[in-house]
Amino acid sequence: MSAAGPWYVTPHAVRRFARYVLGWEGRDEDPLPEALYRRALAEIIRESERAHFVRRYPQKEGQAEADLWRGPKPRRLRYVVATTLAPGARLPTLITVLPRTDARTSEQDQRRIEPI
Repeated sequence: MSAAGPWYVTPHAVRRFARYVLGWEGRDEDPLPEALYRRALAEIIRESERAHFVRRYPQKEGQAEADLWRGPKPRRLRYVVATTLAPGARLPTLITVLPRTDARTSEQDQRRIEPI
């Protein structure tokens, strides 16, 4: 497995990024078109290189330990990164992308994370 940037990126994280930033309207279990997947992955990698650590992510029972990272302006997306390495992994894993706030369905927040 190869990686670019500070962590491995799960397909789930790529789909979430595509939804919040690129306007994709599919569900989490729907496959992304290949071109959109590549674009979203490239943008996640670029943004993650400028992200900063915020705090330990609240852990629920049975979940891996994780950290919360914040992406750069103007989007300021939140990244949940598993700190427990998977077997054979050399980097942490970006497991999901969250919008800048928990009010993720408001029209105002959607305008704030428009593509740059």
